[in-house]
Amino acid sequence: MTDGTPMNDIERLLALEAIRDLKARRDQAVDRKDWATYAALHTDDFVGAAIPNMQGTGGKVAAAALEIHMANVTTVHHSHSPVIEFQDRDHATGVWAMEDNLFWHSSGEKQWLRGFAASRFDQAILINNAGVIPTVGPADGCNSVELSDALRVGLESTILLTAGFLRATRSWQADRRVLNISSGLGRRAMAGSAVSKGMLAMTAGSAMRRMRLRRPVPSAGPCAKPVLSACARGCTRLSQAG
Repeated sequence: MTDGTPMNDIERLLALEAIRDLKARRDQAVDRKDWATYAALHTDDFVGAAIPNMQGTGGKVAAAALEIHMANVTTVHHSHSPVIEFQDRDHATGVWAMEDNLFWHSSGEKQWLRGFAASRFDQAILINNAGVIPTVGPADGCNSVELSDALRVGLESTILLTAGFLRATRSWQADRRVLNISSGLGRRAMAGSAVSKGMLAMTAGSAMRRMRLRRPVPSAGPCAKPVLSACARGCTRLSQAG
């Protein structure tokens, strides 16, 4: 119990270091899957608002829920630059800048995610603007390496990124959008960049038709570089499925 006496500078510095140490040990316990240590670092009235399927309070309950949820997930937590404020000798509040990286396998594929509270976001936008410019001209004027590189960067990578984005945000209630930056070359029958941009436009159309069957429904569409400033208006938006 506090006696109302203000903390002096030395006491405050020691308390700050103790709190930072506690947070670091907590992060390490999760990454090492040391659930006994994790449980011991929490009070009996601890409530983990972001812990899936935590039924009750306390460190042991939280550790048990996380052990199940994180069984096949590798995590790497980074916590930086905390802002800690003391109300008195026994009470403090803190906010950390935190990044957690999650890695796992699903259906034989490597999956990854940088975690944060999805409920805090009203909108998520993936902007695909990668591309290379090979020799401009008919297909027979572009060598195979140039053509392959243009297709992989401009088309294959975009489809893979879009698929990963849609999988990672599948359960989000936020407005999801995919914006593919294209150009006028997508409408001209030339090799390399033009081919990938043209196919990208068709891919966006296919994604829009498919995603009409899903909820929540994302937007997807191409946008030509000359009208980049009007991207928000030019990006096709889908209505909610009935």
